[in-house]
Amino acid sequence: MLSNDWNVPVAYWPASPARTSHKRNRSVTHEYLYPFLFVLYFVGLYLLFALYKCILWVTYLAYLQLKKMEKQKLKKRLVIVGGGYAGTYAAMSLEHDFLVTLIDMKEYFEFTPSKLRLLVEPTHAKRVQIQYRHFLKKTLVVCDHVKEIIPGYVITDNNNIAYDYLIICTGSRNAEPAFEPLVPASPAGTEFYERNKKANLVSARSQFFERYNRVVKQSQSILIIGGGTVGIEFPEK
Repeated sequence: MLSNDWNVPVAYWPASPARTSHKRNRSVTHEYLYPFLFVLYFVGLYLLFALYKCILWVTYLAYLQLKKMEKQKLKKRLVIVGGGYAGTYAAMSLEHDFLVTLIDMKEYFEFTPSKLRLLVEPTHAKRVQIQYRHFLKKTLVVCDHVKEIIPGYVITDNNNIAYDYLIICTGSRNAEPAFEPLVPASPAGTEFYERNKKANLVSARSQFFERYNRVVKQSQSILIIGGGTVGIEFPEK
């Protein structure tokens, strides 16, 4: 009688512990280590690209700075004497094309026709005075007195300023109020007048007109010679 080989049970041999451990190690490597190395690789590439981009940007900025310095060296030196209407307009128009230096006795631009109004309304000063540095962004402003002009140099009390081109815009000068205060004179008042009669600073200019405003208020009578625009406007205040 023949036996049925198909029904013979097959013995099961379990895997050895070493083989199981090796498969487990391979599983951990594929699940954690390889993804971590993959991410680390792309992070490294991103950082290298960012570093390369940063180096290119710094190189470009350095190139622009060198070109700017080279262009600055090629610019001509322009000195403007006088900060009135003509002087400030010339500085505003030319400060982008020249190395402009503005020399003036004061640090601010003043709307001259309103100067007399400040005697009766000192608070009006802020509307007619503006410092040069507020609108002349590239111009070097020198607050000094010009003593002499020679070829190539403007000589002031404290500097010798070289120039390639020179614009003289000194214009005309009208006398400052010359009347003396009605209050008794004092050493402190005399010192104040001598110190601020040129009124180079905005703050000093305001104090200058505030002092004479008190003089006008204490006056019993005022004589105005001339019936032009300024002469007629003055008594209205």
